[in-house]
Amino acid sequence: RFHLGHGMPIKIDLEYSRKFGECDRYMVQSPFWYDIFETQIQVPEEVLCPLGYPRNDVLVHSKEIPKWNKEKEKYRKTILWMPTYRQHRAHEEKALENTYPYGMPCVETKEQLQRLEEQLAEHNILLLFRPHPVQDLSVFHKEELPHIRIADDVFLALMECTLYELLAQTDALITDYSSVYFDYLLTDRPIALTIADREEYFTRFTLAFPDYKEAVKGFYIETFSQLSSFLAEIAEGVDSAREERMPAKEKYHTKDAGNSAKAIVDLLEKEYRLK
Repeated sequence: RFHLGHGMPIKIDLEYSRKFGECDRYMVQSPFWYDIFETQIQVPEEVLCPLGYPRNDVLVHSKEIPKWNKEKEKYRKTILWMPTYRQHRAHEEKALENTYPYGMPCVETKEQLQRLEEQLAEHNILLLFRPHPVQDLSVFHKEELPHIRIADDVFLALMECTLYELLAQTDALITDYSSVYFDYLLTDRPIALTIADREEYFTRFTLAFPDYKEAVKGFYIETFSQLSSFLAEIAEGVDSAREERMPAKEKYHTKDAGNSAKAIVDLLEKEYRLK
């Protein structure tokens, strides 16, 4: 029984993480993670295995997506925005006070949403917004936003691809406290982090690290103005946070990242004689 992973943790939900059950191997992305998984999530070090996640292989060896390739030709750049949830449909006690009416951290008013659309249009950038599956979007009102598309499962089916196949084809990522941060490091492309509510957020969840900014490197966004600055950088081909971000990639991943599926098959054949 191998656990292929839910993602390297920025936040730790102990109630969730301690229900995995016994495994022969538990995949992590590098030996760096051993201490966090052993001491905080209580997974014994002897079952931790630094072979990474098979789902991430496509981020290193990207796959052609004919329908998406045709769609993205209309735009100069594409950005995928993947926030984690602030309001959970099933767990109201974990909800944050700031609801962000459109599900987009730092976009708090209809006027700001319209300004976001205008800036995207000015630079001909397509923003693919992928809300967390449990985010409460009941107050999200549909507007005329040609440069913002909801990249939900319906959209993926239309493009005939998986989420990570699409992710591999984007020019940048916006996220916050989600494990997708660590995965996207493998692309060597810009990452922005919307963290204005991090103090409140980590009263609801356990931060895996002593200090968020020391552990998670990227373009930090705490205001709508900073979001606009990030979009301008992407339009101009600038990656101002790259120098700080690259050592994070080297720490959180092994040099063999991108070949996890084969490595796990090899392990099964060698140690368990499965073919």
